[in-house]
Amino acid sequence: MPPPAALEPLGRLLGHEGVGTVAEVGSAVSTVAVGDRVIISCISACGSCSYCHQGLYAYGLAEEGASGIGSILGHLIDGT
Repeated sequence: MPPPAALEPLGRLLGHEGVGTVAEVGSAVSTVAVGDRVIISCISACGSCSYCHQGLYAYGLAEEGASGIGSILGHLIDGT
């Protein structure tokens, strides 16, 4: 039997993160190109802490961004 998500009609959004294909970019954009597949994450990077500089955005420590306390359970919060 296929997994439940395989039974959903195309175009239905499942979850809180989206995916898509880049249709156009502005002249100042250099990190993605037309045709690239992308994901829209629910995690916002603060961009200033050591974790964000390593690309570990979910561990962000700044007050702005990913809740300010590191959003991955077990990192700074225990989930209880």
